[in-house]
Amino acid sequence: MTSTPAAAVVAPVAVPKPPTKSAAAWAMDLLLWGGIAVALIVSFTDVDLPNLPRLASNSSSMEALGRDLLRPDFGDWRLFVTQMFQTIQIALWGTFLAVFMAIPLGLAAARNIAPAWVVWPVRRVMDMLRSIPDLVIGLLFVVAVGLGPLAV
Repeated sequence: MTSTPAAAVVAPVAVPKPPTKSAAAWAMDLLLWGGIAVALIVSFTDVDLPNLPRLASNSSSMEALGRDLLRPDFGDWRLFVTQMFQTIQIALWGTFLAVFMAIPLGLAAARNIAPAWVVWPVRRVMDMLRSIPDLVIGLLFVVAVGLGPLAV
């Protein structure tokens, strides 16, 4: 059995005091959260929240959806298989096109490869594509080419 040297024994450390906030920090928090609360209250009717109870009343369509979800009808299984295969094809094409576009855009956005006059606009385009939600881009494609695999 080995004994621990006296230097290895650590003295207990005092518990530090909790952090404190200045009056300016409290005022900023109050202003921020108060502004968020005011924005929520003002937008209550704009987002149609007074009609929220209608989700529970007249819910026959929700009942039908739940019933069909729990007891699915596989009578149209050929259509389902066709649509699943089409979904896989869309995913494959989407992945291929993403890789096909990512390589040149990635090289054009690299500061150590491309000149600054190429890097800046390419990065801004990539920022824009990344910041716009996928559903908005999908909606633009649906408006442009209509419903179907190309829009997805």
